[in-house]
Amino acid sequence: MVDGVLAAALAIPALAVAAAAGGFGLVPLTLALVIPLVFRRDHPVAAFAIGVTVGALQVLLGIHVNEADVVILILLYTLAAYCRRRVSVAGLAACLAGSVIAVVRWAPSGLTLMHWIMIGSVMFAGSSLVAWVLGDSMRYRRGYYTALEDRAARLERRSEERRVGKECRS
Repeated sequence: MVDGVLAAALAIPALAVAAAAGGFGLVPLTLALVIPLVFRRDHPVAAFAIGVTVGALQVLLGIHVNEADVVILILLYTLAAYCRRRVSVAGLAACLAGSVIAVVRWAPSGLTLMHWIMIGSVMFAGSSLVAWVLGDSMRYRRGYYTALEDRAARLERRSEERRVGKECRS
């Protein structure tokens, strides 16, 4: 339900902007991008694949970045938080490659190399890296807490076994 509310919160403004600009062709793309948020925790790889595919379609069609594109970052975060690192690194690579293509496609002409690098790293690649790092650290932290809980349970069982053993000997 939380992810459904998040999807609606991201879809409504993007759809309103598209309708106000007369860009009703953006409605299916926006919905295709936002709907996978609802299923992101249960199917992180599929949700990410759909999001990246819609993002690539946007770049190919020349549709500039809009409000709903933050979904791709959320899906990358989810991929890093719930999947193995090897899978999430592949997702990060896809986002970084998409960032390069988007910068090449949309950057104004006449920019110096330094400006290209700054646009790409700050606007596109930087946000992807931040989303991936946050998700990866969440996955690591969750694993660490699980290991601590397992260790505490083992120690508690061992303590209980010692207590029962002492009672049996007495």
